[in-house]
Amino acid sequence: MNSKTKEIILRKRKEDFDTLKSIIFTLLGVDIITSKRRFRHIVNAKMIYSYLLHKQGYGCSVISKSIDMNHATVLHYYRTMENYMKTDFELVRNYELCKKAYYGKADPVDYLSTIELKKEVLVLRQENTVMLFKLNAEKDKDERLKVLYDIIRERTKEGHEKEMAVKLTRLYN
Repeated sequence: MNSKTKEIILRKRKEDFDTLKSIIFTLLGVDIITSKRRFRHIVNAKMIYSYLLHKQGYGCSVISKSIDMNHATVLHYYRTMENYMKTDFELVRNYELCKKAYYGKADPVDYLSTIELKKEVLVLRQENTVMLFKLNAEKDKDERLKVLYDIIRERTKEGHEKEMAVKLTRLYN
């Protein structure tokens, strides 16, 4: 492998690692490099980081060096992650959030607080009411032409819509 290719690979690796570290810090509030304590939320964040990178094909030693850990710990994280996800629903939720954000499929709603979500629901309800009012107003306008719509719908054969449109245009012009 030439030096140019190696440099590109190293840059891509650093970009992947830094992106995921930033996502985990933003979503979970854990700095996985400086956090050395063994609290559950910190361990879970490191497990998510290791698991996502391992799924992308990065090896345990490379991942472990990026977060200043032993490679055996990263290997343990990878091997036990699926079992933990069967019982720890908070881990699953956090994993899915990080995974969506990492692969660019995150929904902005995922980042909103409960208060922000409630405000958004209220705004949407209000917009829904306005739209319903406008829809009903349009229905009232169209009520006088309902008979014509029904005749056209019943008597126009499928595939002959353009021909009927031309005939109606001639009639009204």
